[in-house]
Amino acid sequence: MELDFERIYKLSVNLLKFNRFYPFYKIDMKWIVQVLFLYSISLLIFLALMQSSVYYIKINELSDVCDNGVFSLAFLGLTFMYGTVIWHKNDLIYLIESVQKDYDESKDLSQTEINFILDYIEKGKRVVHLWAFVSIFNVFFIPSRILVVMVSEGKYNLVDVLDSFHPNILEKSTSDIWIFFLELLIRLYYSIYANIMYVGFSPLGPIFMAHACGQLEIVMTRIKSIFTERNYDEREAKIKLIDVVQRMQRIYRFVDSINNTCELYYQITLNSTSLMLPLIVYMVIKDFQMDKVFQYITFIFGSFLMTFIPCSYSTLLLAKGDEMRESIYMSGWERHLDRDARATIIIVLTRASRPISIHTLFKTINLDAFTDVNIDFFINQSATIFIPDHRPLATPS
Repeated sequence: MELDFERIYKLSVNLLKFNRFYPFYKIDMKWIVQVLFLYSISLLIFLALMQSSVYYIKINELSDVCDNGVFSLAFLGLTFMYGTVIWHKNDLIYLIESVQKDYDESKDLSQTEINFILDYIEKGKRVVHLWAFVSIFNVFFIPSRILVVMVSEGKYNLVDVLDSFHPNILEKSTSDIWIFFLELLIRLYYSIYANIMYVGFSPLGPIFMAHACGQLEIVMTRIKSIFTERNYDEREAKIKLIDVVQRMQRIYRFVDSINNTCELYYQITLNSTSLMLPLIVYMVIKDFQMDKVFQYITFIFGSFLMTFIPCSYSTLLLAKGDEMRESIYMSGWERHLDRDARATIIIVLTRASRPISIHTLFKTINLDAFTDVNIDFFINQSATIFIPDHRPLATPS
């Protein structure tokens, strides 16, 4: 079976290529012009949202400021993804090439080891499909909201796409059908463009984590087979141990590259989610409308994916690292009086004592971090900000 990274994850790869942010693309003048063309319209919409927010602050409409703030955070997240791809271009190339190299070498693996790789490929594809589902839901929200409002009012009416304030020149023309369709097309472009980048880039971290888990499974399988054989051969055991050590070194370097690429991105993601969720809660409480609740659900689910999936896959990677360390210790090395093998096992165990995990600038990414963001910030911080007499709940240690 021939495995190819670009074919397996073709949706994410093709969307990154469409946005001109596939790491293998050369950064030259042609690339800069293409990116600026695609990016400029979204930048103009972001500036319009900022201008709208200034107006709402002046008239003390906090809920509308929060509404614009949520869309602005999505744009800032998109911009930060661009910076990550450009700044860590070489790391991303190394990660993709390492995965492809492991796929190429899978031809020489046993069926059990190939099954490990295929299982974790499916886990990676699952992330891509989840992001695609949420993005399609987000894109169709804008026309769906217009239809919902029209049906609820029982008459044909031009519905402002996001209830935002317009510059004075356009404010008087919002009832004009051409202005309405122009704004609708611009907002659809903004939504499609942002979601394309999120579907292309966001699954990469979990895909790489899942691949590292598959490689750890292979290491565990091989280490268990070294000392269990009745006719133990020290030379053959040495060769197998060298292979295991080399694979472990590749995994450690691979995980270090994931951390180097994603630690700041995941830090910003966790922080922006902790800011976005209280804003959404406030908007729901302040201005409860069915069409807007439908809109907020998409943001809540998107924020959930941005935090839960990396935390979940990093927890899985951490667990597999612990299993590997345990499998090394329980491999049966004590049955054979092989000093070289024992010395190697001590060195390997010493290195394996450091957890294999993904981290941000300040904390390890795991389900505890996800709980901190969604319980501490979503419940405590939002309630503290918007409910004066609220006392924060204590989070479990």
